[in-house]
This record gives sequence, structure tokens and C-alpha cells, in this order.
Amino acid sequence: MLTAAALAQTATPAPKPTATPEPFSYNGYVRAFYFTRQNATAYPKGTGQLNQASFNAAVKLHGEYRFGATPWTAGATYVYANPLGQNDMCDDVANYGAGGTCQQYPSANNNDKMSDTTLPGYTLSTLGEAYLQYKDTYVNGKIGDQLFTSPWANPSDSRVKPVFFQGLDANVVVAPGWSVGVSRMLQWESRVSSDFNRSTLLPGSLAANGSIAHPTSGFLLLKGSFAHASDFVANLNFYQFYDYASLMWVDGKWYPSPRSPFKFFVAGQFGSEKSSGSAISGLVDSQMVGAQLGASLGKNVDVTLGFNTAPWHSKDIAAASCAAAQSASGLFLPTAGSPICQALGGGTYRIFYGGMASPYTDSYATDPLFSSSFSQTMVDRRAAGDGIKVAATYQTTNKRFKAILSQAWIDYSNGSGANATTAETNVDLTYFFNNVGKGAYHGFQLRHRYADRDIRNTLLYGGLPVFKYNRTQLEYDF
Repeated sequence: MLTAAALAQTATPAPKPTATPEPFSYNGYVRAFYFTRQNATAYPKGTGQLNQASFNAAVKLHGEYRFGATPWTAGATYVYANPLGQNDMCDDVANYGAGGTCQQYPSANNNDKMSDTTLPGYTLSTLGEAYLQYKDTYVNGKIGDQLFTSPWANPSDSRVKPVFFQGLDANVVVAPGWSVGVSRMLQWESRVSSDFNRSTLLPGSLAANGSIAHPTSGFLLLKGSFAHASDFVANLNFYQFYDYASLMWVDGKWYPSPRSPFKFFVAGQFGSEKSSGSAISGLVDSQMVGAQLGASLGKNVDVTLGFNTAPWHSKDIAAASCAAAQSASGLFLPTAGSPICQALGGGTYRIFYGGMASPYTDSYATDPLFSSSFSQTMVDRRAAGDGIKVAATYQTTNKRFKAILSQAWIDYSNGSGANATTAETNVDLTYFFNNVGKGAYHGFQLRHRYADRDIRNTLLYGGLPVFKYNRTQLEYDF
């Protein structure tokens, strides 16, 4: 027979009460940027371009409210940016329109035209997020204005504010390691805008006066992913960019020995894109393949080697000149700097194309290609070709300093003739003033990014022959 003492020792202890999360949470940042761009060079095609500089400062406030112990939350984000009078007349967004005193690549010796419009240099004020979300172990859904992440539509948060999207995103875990999802975004708000609209970054979207010439109904994304423990993950994404193109994108990463201190991995990516609907920007036919190797060299250094290739396609056009053939081709054509026209004789010209059309990352340098640099990518050039990139990341043991160095080479040459290559060197340095602990403080950092881009044969094919970019960022996170 058990005694009272024995019963006391064997009794199951009462469960501890589950802590109820606080109903309201918040975070945000105070961020300041100073950008300089060197556009002017001694090259014949570079003369007439002026260097630029811009300053802007921003605050982002995000709040989320949880409805009791339910899976439901509601959230909102407000962003305000003000250049504090540092960009002269370019503080005013009205001066960036057609005929305005500010422009992206100024060619007149006028101080009011020397602001970097990509920062941007003017005031922004926006309620970028206002959503309702449901989230439990198996289902995660969000509807409304939101920060949205996917390979080809993402926050692109490398300026004073991120990109926001308006619509629905839903994801379901269907089995251990397996999940599927659907996203339907109707509008977006670019990183230089304070309003949601139906524009894109691709040619044909905007009219000369800045109005939306061809509004689009956004995009549909169908997605699936598989993850096995810590050694393998694969993703499948199908985008329908309405009035532009359909894109199938597959990527994956494999760690052959996940417990190895070298953390060696192999990654791959493949995309196939075809124009669809009204094809606002022209005929798109692109196939992209990429591979990447990576490893850790000790506890503080990571290295990667990435490669991308996309084949060129061509179309023969009867016309009076190369320029006329390009105009009449109806193709999605590369930007300046890429050779794309071959004279065949008899008034016939062969036009080369094959670049990817990315409505929401074009010119932002935020696409997922392994060869991409942070001032320009193959996708930004809208061109086919071959690219390779080597990168190394160093971070101190105390996590207070981080350095990322990379070098990329991209060859845009094709059957039209001469060599057309671009090389880019990137340096990305971040110093964290204090370690993050418990409490409202989430980080205080000083970050400087430098890009040096060299485009060859611009005398023949156009483009900026030398481009140097400095981005200095001071940010406090809470």
C-alpha cells in the first residue's frame, strides 16, 4: 500500500499555465541614406552625363494586433520619408515628371538635375500595409496591402522603403515537408511611390508624361515547396504576369553533408518565360539556367561561385535600317549596351533577343539570379548571355562587423558581332554598434555599399561605359 508521502512523490504535477502572447506588437526603423552616382566619364558616349547625389531619411512604423488566443491578427505599416531640404528642387516629386527639372540621367549642367531618382530624393508618405491574417500550424493566409516575398515579386528593400503589394496570399502545409500556395496580387506600390497602382517597371507601362499607359491586373502565383530535414529544399513557382508573360521558375539547394563544418552546398535554378496576353512589352521567349556552389571556410568566412546562362534567339526583319528593324520586330529587346542587330544584306536584318521580362524587379537589381550584382543584372539589361559571380562573406565572431565582396562578369555577345561584356565589383560593409538583446532595441548599423561597373564597347552599342555607385546607410531598428 502506498503511503501519503509516496503518493505525493508519484502524482503528476499540475501543468504550467500557457503564457498568453501580448495582443499588440510593434517594430520599425529610422533610416537615412546618402547616394552618389558617377555617370560622367572620358568615353565619347559618356560625355554629357553628369554625376548625381541624393539624400533621404525615413521612418517605418509597423503594428500588429492579435485577437485573443485566436489565429487571427490585423496589421498595418506606415512609412514616411523626407530629404530634409538636401536635394534642392528635387525634394519635390512634381519636378520629376516630363519637362521637370529633375531626371534620372541629367545631361544639362544644372544643379537641380543632379538628384538620384532611384532613392528617391523626394518626400514619401504611405500606409504600405493594412491586412488581416490567419496563421496556425498548417495554414497561413493574408489579405490586403502587404509586404510580400517571392523570387520575382519581392520587397526590394534596398532604399528608404520596400515594395508593397495588394491582394491575397495563402499557403497550406499538406504533408510533412510539403506545402502549396496561391497568391493573387492586384496592384503594387514601387519603392519610389506613395500609392498603389497598376503599373510595372517594364517598357510600355508608363506614358511619356508619367501616367499609366497600359494598366495591368497584376499577377497570379501558384507555388509549391518541399523540404527534407536540413539537407534539401526545392521550390516550384508559376507566375502569370497579366498582359506580359508566363514564367515557370524552379530552384533548389542541397547540403550533401549538413553536419560538416564546411557547410558545402549545391544549388540550381531554371526558368522558362513566354509572352502572353497583350504582351505590352513585346514578344518574350527566354530560358534561364543557373548553378551555384558554396561553402564555409571556418566559422567566419562563406564563399560562393554562381553561374547563369540564357540562350539568344533571333528574328529576321525586312527593313530600311537596324533601328527600323528593331522597332518593327515586336520583340522584348535588350537595353543599351548589348549588340542585337546583324545586317544580312538585301534589306534584311537579324534581331537578337532572349532576355527575361520581370515586371516587378526590372532595374531594381533584386532578382534571384546567382550572377546578379547590386547595381545591374542580366534581367535589368533584358538580355540573354552568360554570367559568373564569385563572392565571399566575412563576419566577426561577435557579429559586430560584416563584409561582403563580390566580382561578376557577364558576356552579352551574340551572332550580331563584337564582344559586349560587363564586369562589376561590389563591396558591402556593415558595422553593428551594439549587440541585440532583449527589449525594444533591434539593431543600430552603419552600412556602406560600393559598386564599380564597367561596360565595354559602349561606343558601338550605347550605355554608360563606367558607372560607380556609393550608398551609405545609417539605420536604427526597434
